[in-house]
Amino acid sequence: MGANMIARVFYLPADTELDSAAATAVIEELCANASVDDLRILIENGWIEPALPHGEDAWTEAARVEELRAAAQHHMLILFERFRRSLTGRDVQRHRFAPPDQPGLDAYTTGGLSWGEGPTDAFDAWDLVFDVDRFPESWADRIGAAAGLLHPWGGGPPAVAAEFRAWA
Repeated sequence: MGANMIARVFYLPADTELDSAAATAVIEELCANASVDDLRILIENGWIEPALPHGEDAWTEAARVEELRAAAQHHMLILFERFRRSLTGRDVQRHRFAPPDQPGLDAYTTGGLSWGEGPTDAFDAWDLVFDVDRFPESWADRIGAAAGLLHPWGGGPPAVAAEFRAWA
């Protein structure tokens, strides 16, 4: 039997909050301009329910593609709100990194032991900015960056994860 210890961490400038307006604007833009391939990725990974009948011909109908874009926007905004609300949950630890005379960063951490499911509700809510492989390319990074998340080294994705495995 095995178990994983999983932690997710992201950073904001000290004493700031997520930029909800900017993140919402990016989500709306991404969904409004979502390609057919982007929409397929969202459907295949369970982020939106397919509103189209099976078959390639359904993808050629512009009205149906617009329905999926609207569904994507609706669900992505729900995911962002869930992410935003999770920051004040009891399964999130917030701590400051900074020398005493500088503002520094606030680090938000969640995680724990996992046997195949997310160890905390916040962990699952953070999929929006962590699951880069389950969203269309760059969506998670763009949403996180618009919300104000910082990479601790100044480049790359705005969030980090660590996983430790043990088997008994």
